[in-house]
Amino acid sequence: MDIRTVPAICDNYMYILADPYTHQCAVIDPVESHTLLTVIHSEGWNLTHVFITHHHLDHSGGNEFLKDNPETQNVPRYCGEHCENVTDLIVDGQIFNIGGIIVTALLTPGHTSGSMCFYAETTSGERNPAVFTGDTMFTAGCGTFLQGHGTAEQMYYSLNALGRLYPSTSVYPGHEYACNNLEFSLAVEPGNKATKIKLKDAQAATLRRPVKADVTTANFPNTPVPNPSTIGEELTYNPFLRVNERNILKHCETSDPVKALHILREQKDYFNIYKVLPRKPKTSPRKCPCCRSPSRKTDSVQMCKCCESPGKRTCC
Repeated sequence: MDIRTVPAICDNYMYILADPYTHQCAVIDPVESHTLLTVIHSEGWNLTHVFITHHHLDHSGGNEFLKDNPETQNVPRYCGEHCENVTDLIVDGQIFNIGGIIVTALLTPGHTSGSMCFYAETTSGERNPAVFTGDTMFTAGCGTFLQGHGTAEQMYYSLNALGRLYPSTSVYPGHEYACNNLEFSLAVEPGNKATKIKLKDAQAATLRRPVKADVTTANFPNTPVPNPSTIGEELTYNPFLRVNERNILKHCETSDPVKALHILREQKDYFNIYKVLPRKPKTSPRKCPCCRSPSRKTDSVQMCKCCESPGKRTCC
């Protein structure tokens, strides 16, 4: 199973999934289809499937080019929700074959109501699968819950489903957000050693990442991009996958993992702008009911400074 990561636009990733034996291939989220076709031609591959994770144009924008191109107009284009220039709507659990590669569509609502992830494994049974997550899950992060299209409850279900995949499953997200996400993760769990290690790796990889793929050079197939994480790794540092963990629930001041996920997503939106966690609202000190001065708790009884004598404890 050969996977090529191709940067696009600003921080997007497109992917080519190829069977090295039959030379059949599929593309995932071809926003700049002409770039992918250049790579496919250079490798001598045959495009047989186009998979779209969701309808947003920064993932599906290349469909029109594929539809109008005589070479690719008959290649089926699949998505789990209404999307321009898609030939087929797919459902959860639908299976496709690209040579000796089995691709399973996974319905993962949350970012949009019909978001799909695509799980790929070889027919040989090797435990080196991959999952293409679009905007559902990123390195150390997850997508926003867009009003009218996704909810925290849906995202919780979807992330749990991804978290149950083989720990060795490589994760290929739709965007390069690793550094920002890991900085947020570290703010949420300052003592998480796995987060600190991954952040250093991501920062080093980002320095090597091109802004856009250069397909005009012979070295294009070796264009440096960050190594994918795995499901097993994500479970150690992705706070959105860890909402059942005690540290995360304590941080969010709740025992409900769905509510914790909602709180984390709101904090992440704030962090994206200000690079710090939002401040918690200050609570006003309790007042002594008799003299209205700040009170303190002693022996389970609230007392103010002027009412601390045993005889007056009951008044506070």
